[in-house]
Amino acid sequence: MIRILVCAVALMALVQSENSTATGNVTCVDCPQYVALSAKDKAQVMLEKMRGSAYSKENFPNKWVASLPGRKELFKTYYNRTINQSFDRLSDEYMAEHSKVIHTHGTVAQVKFTANVHTLPVSGLFKGADYGFIRLSSVRDPFKGVMSPGIGLKLLRDGTYSGNLLAMYRLAKGQGKDFNFMKYQQKTWVPSVSGILANIVIGVFKAAATPANKLDTDEFSRDASGYPTDPERPYNVYFIPNADLQFSSDEHDFRQDFADLPVGTLLYDVVVGVDKNDRFGECLCPGKDGAEPCDDIYFAPGCSVVKLGSITTTSEFIVSDWGDSRIFFAHNRWDKKPRLMCKMSDEPLADTQEFRASGDPRVMCHAQDSSPKKDCPEENIVHQGCPFGYFYAGNTKIPMDHP
Repeated sequence: MIRILVCAVALMALVQSENSTATGNVTCVDCPQYVALSAKDKAQVMLEKMRGSAYSKENFPNKWVASLPGRKELFKTYYNRTINQSFDRLSDEYMAEHSKVIHTHGTVAQVKFTANVHTLPVSGLFKGADYGFIRLSSVRDPFKGVMSPGIGLKLLRDGTYSGNLLAMYRLAKGQGKDFNFMKYQQKTWVPSVSGILANIVIGVFKAAATPANKLDTDEFSRDASGYPTDPERPYNVYFIPNADLQFSSDEHDFRQDFADLPVGTLLYDVVVGVDKNDRFGECLCPGKDGAEPCDDIYFAPGCSVVKLGSITTTSEFIVSDWGDSRIFFAHNRWDKKPRLMCKMSDEPLADTQEFRASGDPRVMCHAQDSSPKKDCPEENIVHQGCPFGYFYAGNTKIPMDHP
């Protein structure tokens, strides 16, 4: 089996010297040097990116992308299949010249995930991580639309790629005009939505992943070497807000609420539902169209709740240009797609390439139905899989190598 990625240290020569300081410290994120760092050092690189482009509290940007232009940009990604990058991009940073049309603005803090003592068979990053980041944002402009909060959690691994969880309260209408970001539980599997406009947007996302309202956690559940290959994992992960950290429901800029929080603030408990056999369960609630993920997991019929851990800040919250436009949180498909690693030459791909792998900028990782397939002849496919992912063909799962 041909290895996908060679050791990141050997690839340092592929990246220009401007990615490092005169003392040799790494300053790039979408590059092999960064991937090879310890989780602690990666956190420092990202933190410096945000602090170096931070906005003052008096000048938080409010250039939210309007609904119609935003949908137009989403439709472009549907037609050219680059919407798959949300799931297949191997980097902690968006490519250069990226246009962000949802979750336009937010606030980011460095965090740690402290695992709780329990008996569930968790693995990977669910066992805890000292270094990571959380981004709190609204899907769209809460002042002209509705408050639709979302969480991006990134936990860093030593010497390889990060693990990410994405969570929301609800799609479409969110929590209406209630501006208390910490009011509701957020989760990785949210109820489906209905309506003409909602179905159009969901249809776009279905080009990248199905179901569009449900994310997996298998990539998050692996260690730095990519194992276990098929981990036991939760059906749904809930972020339970700190009951003592509540804000006004009146209209205001939610980013201001987090601006002065002290380091060491408990943000969320991370919990899952378990069935009567104390195994991971779907733990659904009755909905108007049948069973659906619960707004409150503690009311799931026939289930109990287990706390996996807690998320606590280890830095201040920062509103920054880099935190709004460049930090990238990879999504994890529930229904898997065949993924390919493609190497066209020994030269690094352009930093504007959506599917370029940061650990080896000579290769792309992309779903088989993405547009790069046209540009990757059979002889250029170096592996039928990607780091922390697998090639799925029927019931066949081929584990991939790791840097």
